[in-house]
Amino acid sequence: ELNTHLADVKPMRQESIEYDVVADGRKRRLRSCLILPPDWSPGKRSPTIVRTYPLNKGRCRSLSSVTSLHQANMAPLISNGYVVLQAGYDFGLPRSAAGSDPLTTLTAQTLAAVDAAVEAGYTDPERVGLYGISYGGIAALRIATETDRFRAVVSSNGAANFLSHYGTWSVIDAVAGRSTQAGVVAHYESPFTPVYMGGAKPWEDPAGYIAASPFFGVDRIATPVMLIHSDLDQADVGQYRQMFEALSRLRKEAVYIEYRGEGHGLSSPANIRHKLRTLADWYDRHLKPAAD
Repeated sequence: ELNTHLADVKPMRQESIEYDVVADGRKRRLRSCLILPPDWSPGKRSPTIVRTYPLNKGRCRSLSSVTSLHQANMAPLISNGYVVLQAGYDFGLPRSAAGSDPLTTLTAQTLAAVDAAVEAGYTDPERVGLYGISYGGIAALRIATETDRFRAVVSSNGAANFLSHYGTWSVIDAVAGRSTQAGVVAHYESPFTPVYMGGAKPWEDPAGYIAASPFFGVDRIATPVMLIHSDLDQADVGQYRQMFEALSRLRKEAVYIEYRGEGHGLSSPANIRHKLRTLADWYDRHLKPAAD
């Protein structure tokens, strides 16, 4: 009764693709998962939304699974004619540059997945968008600073400026106490988190923090960007406010949406519906010609 928009969702299927990625002379075999719209047929190149999440290994999951926020249901978009490409990553690949920046091969791995989907006949290379939430939100912004291959980007509930993000407290942490003893700093100081700084503290490697942060590459972004955050998220909402201000000052096409009373993932049915409609409108405007 609440989610009547789901009545239009039709059956879909998944396909895996495998391809090679070369970094610093070493080759790795990677895998990504494609979720295909109901009307897809062999040889039909469709508009494609790439989901980036650096911890994703590219394995196809059950279409009915709701066990992970980061595999959030994009069925309404897929049912409306989009292919969703869930890119797979291997952070065992050598970094393409020296230093503590853990994301130096991120863009290359993402574009390798796109190229493989194009070569396999699933994806229209002129109509590719990018989406990321949480770690994927960071990744989407970082990728946007390094390539203009995507026609539209959505970054949700992540971070942008690692220097200002280190040590921040969310509203929930400030009122109820930090949810973990280390708080946000654990993401940066842990050598096992392949998204932030791999153990370095900002006073030990300020140049590395700047080099890794999407915020300091904002002037290189040439793609329309939608930023989505929530005011009760444990990831400081000020990160996206700051990123939006920078994009706006540079006169770049940008939209910022902030959900009130929500945490790291949306729980209100009305907000979920709003986000899905907003994503559909954004991608339709940038990825689908008027005739579609």
